[in-house]
Amino acid sequence: MHPALRRHVAPPSIRTGRYIAVGALTGLAGILCTFGIVRLVDARAEAASGNAIQAEIESHHHRDTVRARTLAAAEARALDDTRTAADAYAYRGYPSWALAHPDQLCPSKLSEVTAYLPELGTFDPWGMAYRFDCNGKQLTVSSAGPDRTYGTADDIVGGR
Repeated sequence: MHPALRRHVAPPSIRTGRYIAVGALTGLAGILCTFGIVRLVDARAEAASGNAIQAEIESHHHRDTVRARTLAAAEARALDDTRTAADAYAYRGYPSWALAHPDQLCPSKLSEVTAYLPELGTFDPWGMAYRFDCNGKQLTVSSAGPDRTYGTADDIVGGR
């Protein structure tokens, strides 16, 4: 307080001083509580956000795992279907073709044998044409497999 005003203003009583002190402490406590509550709310929001992010990561992981399993199952089915088709050409289609063409040793193209197996096509599940080899006694049909390259480890051969 300015010294010139001090003579005109009476000093506060002890009771008034206590009220002022209690009010100041209460105000300070209120401010501290407010900051504490804000930090608690922020911490909870951050935890909820972290939980949401974790849940999203787990959801993506689950979807990726399901997708990978689905693709693996589809690939396994394609491999099985290809083996079945190659063997069907060799053991069902070729004998039927040979009975219908006693004057020929081998078909000139695979589609001649496909006529006896209408459920089969001349392309494997990966879009590559089946290859065939015939020695007059046996027909061997092969697929390039998933890598679409003949002469590699994943080739599928039927009728050996």
